[in-house]
Amino acid sequence: LWSILIFSVIVLAGGEGNLASAKGAKGDWNGTDIDKNLRSTVTLGSTDPENGTLIVVDIQNKGAGVSSLKLTDPSLAGNNELFRTIDHRKKQFLPFATRTLLIRCDDKFDVTIPLSDFHWEIADSNSESVSYVFTLTRNNERIIKLTKTYKLAVNDYSLLIDLKIENLYSEDLMIAIDQAGPTGMLPIADVTAVPEAIWGKFDSASKSIEVKSEPDTNKLFVNRATNKIMNVGISDAQSPALWIGQEYGNFHSILSFDASLNSSVPKKAKALFYHMPLATDDKGGRTHGTGIWLGVTKSKERKPVLTLEPGTSKRFSFNAFAGPRDFVKVRNSDHADFYKENGYFSLGKLTGSSIPASESSKHYIGSVSTKSGFKGQLEAVNRGGSLYTVKLSEFQSTVKDKNLADEDPDAYQQEWRKRKDEGFKGPYSLLNPLHNEDDSANVEYLSMSTGKIFIRCEGENWVKKHDMSKDLWKKLDSEKDPEGKWEIIRFENVLKCGSHDIVKVTKTFKIEKDSYSFDMTIKIENLYDADLLVYFEQAGPNGVPREDYRSDLRQVVAGQQLKDDKKIDAIRKKIVFKKMKETPLGRIESVGRSDDAEPVVWFGSSNKFFACLMYPKPQKNEDESTLISSKYQAEYFIIPAEENYESRVYATMIRIGETDDKPQIKLPKGGEPFELTFDVFTGAKKRDIIKNDTDYPLYARLNYIKSIDTDRSCCSFMVIDSLAFGMMWLMTFLYTYPAFGNYGVAIIMLVMVVRLVLHPLSKKSQMSMHKMKKLGPAMNKLKEKYADDKATLNKEMMKLGLNPLGPMLGCLPMFLQLPIWIALWTSIQMSVELRHAAFLPVWLTDLAGPDALFTLPFTIPFTSINLFNLLPILLCFAMALQFKLNPQMSGGGAATTPQAAQQQKMMKLLMPVMMLIFFYNAPSGLTLYIMASTFAGLLESRIIRSHIDKKEAQQAAAEVVVQGPGKTARDSRAKKPKGPFWMKGK
Repeated sequence: LWSILIFSVIVLAGGEGNLASAKGAKGDWNGTDIDKNLRSTVTLGSTDPENGTLIVVDIQNKGAGVSSLKLTDPSLAGNNELFRTIDHRKKQFLPFATRTLLIRCDDKFDVTIPLSDFHWEIADSNSESVSYVFTLTRNNERIIKLTKTYKLAVNDYSLLIDLKIENLYSEDLMIAIDQAGPTGMLPIADVTAVPEAIWGKFDSASKSIEVKSEPDTNKLFVNRATNKIMNVGISDAQSPALWIGQEYGNFHSILSFDASLNSSVPKKAKALFYHMPLATDDKGGRTHGTGIWLGVTKSKERKPVLTLEPGTSKRFSFNAFAGPRDFVKVRNSDHADFYKENGYFSLGKLTGSSIPASESSKHYIGSVSTKSGFKGQLEAVNRGGSLYTVKLSEFQSTVKDKNLADEDPDAYQQEWRKRKDEGFKGPYSLLNPLHNEDDSANVEYLSMSTGKIFIRCEGENWVKKHDMSKDLWKKLDSEKDPEGKWEIIRFENVLKCGSHDIVKVTKTFKIEKDSYSFDMTIKIENLYDADLLVYFEQAGPNGVPREDYRSDLRQVVAGQQLKDDKKIDAIRKKIVFKKMKETPLGRIESVGRSDDAEPVVWFGSSNKFFACLMYPKPQKNEDESTLISSKYQAEYFIIPAEENYESRVYATMIRIGETDDKPQIKLPKGGEPFELTFDVFTGAKKRDIIKNDTDYPLYARLNYIKSIDTDRSCCSFMVIDSLAFGMMWLMTFLYTYPAFGNYGVAIIMLVMVVRLVLHPLSKKSQMSMHKMKKLGPAMNKLKEKYADDKATLNKEMMKLGLNPLGPMLGCLPMFLQLPIWIALWTSIQMSVELRHAAFLPVWLTDLAGPDALFTLPFTIPFTSINLFNLLPILLCFAMALQFKLNPQMSGGGAATTPQAAQQQKMMKLLMPVMMLIFFYNAPSGLTLYIMASTFAGLLESRIIRSHIDKKEAQQAAAEVVVQGPGKTARDSRAKKPKGPFWMKGK
């Protein structure tokens, strides 16, 4: 409603002071407009330091507005003018001028008076103050009188404005007045800054003052019509507006009521606070105009609501502040308590102690050499005191890199850089910058970057925020253990407000040999001379690369301590591109808190084989058996981010020391700093590491084994975790001993071991199927004979030795095998040991990826596949061979009906093709497992079939035939010789 109030500039007609053409005028209206020869400018204040004034103000008669305001600070060296008059196309806008008056008297008149077009009369003037008078008449009858007084405060940055309105008419008047605020600020010192409109509102919920702003570069501001008012709040709302102003670089100016926060004056004034665009030239130049409408609560109606009875007056006192943002400079002024109460101290922006961009560089601790003893290398940068990359020494990026590293570990670190053109990429980089390469905005998330900090000083009623992730932190001296056991790197960022230090943030990274973790310690120290409350945001791991060829198995994973048994289970936020595409980029989503009933203990990001997990260690004075510190009050978030236009992932972030958007970390004046240390695991999700009570007890305590996601495998609802991990252990055992260090051989041996264990079940199942097949004709006859008598049918089937549930019982052994088969599949799918593991020297060199015999010169239609994978094709033929040699796989023996025969034929054709489609881009280790299992099944079926045939032959030989009277049994009689009839009987 407020945004459509546009006030027209009134054209004077009929000579100076004549308001006959004023809007709504009825009668002959005139106002005070002194002679041109009497028009002048009054100056308040002096640049003389002994005068004690901090500002010098030039005030004009026109609209009783300020034409110039300068600061007396000698350090500004002449560049000290803070305001200018906006003069464009014969329209002037002066700061702090009284612009417009609305008057209504029942049905007699309703008029709008352009007060800023008149030259007011000076009533009184001295070096510290000046008063102006404006009298309005109608038909030579005095209607209203305005008296405006400026007074300059000594030893202060305030200009006090007193506006008195008297009703000289014989009836009640309804009035409203537009009092201008800061307008047309000029840059001082920092000419690169962007001017902004600023305003303050009292948040009734948090009982604090909320400061908001709109830069001149804002699209809404640029596209908004000039002189169009944008309402930012009213004085009598539940969360009232308190002041309006402008900010430019390190300086700001504010207009507010000169009253305490609990005063009823602003509410009774029924004031509307606003800003609007003002044109400065014909080339699109703009600046903000600001002001306060007294007595107007609905800008659309523009109805005055202040009642002025005959012979009475209303007085409004304003405080016009104009000075530096450095609140430390104004905290000792005469109006310091007023500034503090109204939240002016929140305006001084925090700045980080950024080093010059030319001094920013990358810094390294740890090593990627396998002989160094370090498990990885941290590449740190000054921006945000963050990690650019974390590289692992035990893993390489490609198969080529692994083979080169295996040949000569010492030469590898230099050799791969020389051979980048050949496809070498170096050691595996687990954490990387996360950004959309196709996005011109180039939003980037760096791992472990310390971001926004929120600081509150309750004693001085100010709140300040700053994003430290954009600062170039100062690097302190690095440290190394004399024995080479550990290395340390530190960064420091001192946050200032103006020239005063507020807090110092120090970040330390420490990496030790033979450890898959590094420590990250954040220390926040209070440098201010008052108690502070803070919370801050800390980035987690970002840029974890994709490992799986077929689907994106990356996810955010958190360890949550369950309420009942205190065990740690996993919370997973999986990447589903279609779902994430509907979520706006940058929208944060909470995963959980450290102080919930079921708290989050650790937090991180992972892919198919690797993980980076952050665990906030308890503080030094807490019990060592405590897993979770009750003092951090941390909340864990995920943020959708775009890698490219076809891929989205989650960035991670932790907000520490916050509850209901209120800071909880106490930093007493001169007291102990706040300190928090994270144990950050970076490595492979290997069972012998993350579930090793002896060598890595912390990982076992934190149950990092839950970072392995068995739910992403085939038929995940049937996966039994303990069974899957058992299969992983068995495969690793076979690799270490009988398979001679070849995972391809280990997979084949694993299939054989499982086949042997399950052989009794398989044998029973196949024998049951054979019996069903043998008695199939007799059973079909019984079904036809007793189609309508189920009870008799079951009795007759029992006489044949068949259980009515025979078909289901025959399949039962197969169903019992399914969890074991799926667990075996899962173990192969999730085993990092298969990554870059070779089966044969030339072919199947990476069992964790497709065999990729060569690259096709085209992409397969309707897919993104451009590799020729031979193993899935061989699997297709193996499946076809299995159906040919083992017909039971397609429906069980000879078909008894034409429909069954057709189904068997379709199964024989479709199943091999389906296997080819499903497994074409699957990991070759998984395809090798299916193929080995297929051939093992064929061999097992032949053995079982041979056993069945042998058993039937033995049963036939053991049968005793008893000869009864009459003819001998047909089978025991000699067959008549075949041939012509004349040969029979010979």
